[in-house]
Amino acid sequence: MLRLACLALIAVLTTGCTVSGTQTPAAPEDTEEVIVDEPEEGEEEDPASARIAVCVEEGTRTRAEYRPCEDAREGYAWRFYTENEIVPAVGGRADGGASGSADGEDVAKAAPKGGPGADVAIETPSEWVEVCVRKPSRLRVVNTSCEEQQEGFGWYYIPIEGRVPAVGARAGNGTFLFYGGDSYRARESGGDAVDAAIDYEEEVVEE
Repeated sequence: MLRLACLALIAVLTTGCTVSGTQTPAAPEDTEEVIVDEPEEGEEEDPASARIAVCVEEGTRTRAEYRPCEDAREGYAWRFYTENEIVPAVGGRADGGASGSADGEDVAKAAPKGGPGADVAIETPSEWVEVCVRKPSRLRVVNTSCEEQQEGFGWYYIPIEGRVPAVGARAGNGTFLFYGGDSYRARESGGDAVDAAIDYEEEVVEE
């Protein structure tokens, strides 16, 4: 009899019930919601990630005008700063920043006077026409040489307000560095960039 009573008691305990038959309440689960901070739509990026390009003379690291670097002339190289750094003035020594390439990021120019990056950054055109040219002559060739990444050739970007050379003519007033924005291929006949650009639709502003 005692053995049966013990077995009954064990059964009650293992089912989580009291002797009176009432269910033993389970321990409350931790239901605290974890909130993850995410950037809101349209939120600006950290200014330190912005890129400001300057052209420097390699021998002296003196800041130069942009044209020598934009045309990939020998003896000049790009240097990139953030908006939190001090950008040198033209003629000043470029001690800060970083060498290399833009790595596909949008890039701004800097005012000639130099100063804090956030104060001297200048926006660049947002629409370009790209042509394939031979380096360093900038003579335009068919796009295949650039599409196949053949050595000695590169894409040259001309603002949509500029003029595109025909194949065989020299390109100018553009840049080998793509500052960012939209880029369009060009007809082989060249002409005004806005007309030579393939699949370009000029935005019409209604008054």
